[in-house]
Amino acid sequence: MADEIVPLHVEFYTEAVENPGKSKQEGRPIFEDKEFVRIRFPGDKQRIHVAPAHEGYRRDPQTNQWITYAQDFPKHYENFKAGQEQVGDGTPLSELPFLTESKRKELKALNIFTAEQLAGLDGAFLRNLGMGARELKEQAEAYLSRAKDSALETRLAGENAALKEQLQSLQEQITAMQANAAPASGKSE
Repeated sequence: MADEIVPLHVEFYTEAVENPGKSKQEGRPIFEDKEFVRIRFPGDKQRIHVAPAHEGYRRDPQTNQWITYAQDFPKHYENFKAGQEQVGDGTPLSELPFLTESKRKELKALNIFTAEQLAGLDGAFLRNLGMGARELKEQAEAYLSRAKDSALETRLAGENAALKEQLQSLQEQITAMQANAAPASGKSE
């Protein structure tokens, strides 16, 4: 996981922002609801990026068109528009049985919200967790690995059951065909 990028914690929100032009025109403060994005970097409680949600912030390498935060993080933006909680991509810390509630709160204070973020920490960000950080990272990696293996086992078991049903159905069809063919062959003798 050292070569992978640690997943960011992305959340969209609405904030009332004063419109200076309209305020001047009306002679009173006029506010408009604007959509923003807040990006937190796992392991770094100091670094939080806030920007307008529909601001172009990078260019698409294929089309050279500007991409907005809402376009670059469509799932997060859709959850925001639907009024759903924005917990980020991955397995929430609440699912990790080896974490105490106080450790979960510590991790959230460091902008770590998922098992994937915890497993992906390295260097200074990992050191920010303090004593036992390496063990926490390894436990998160092991949890994700077991979950991946379990998902494979579950998928294979489902496929196996479907194949057994298909085999049973084919056997029943063969039996029925043999039963229908037997009286016809008995008449010709």
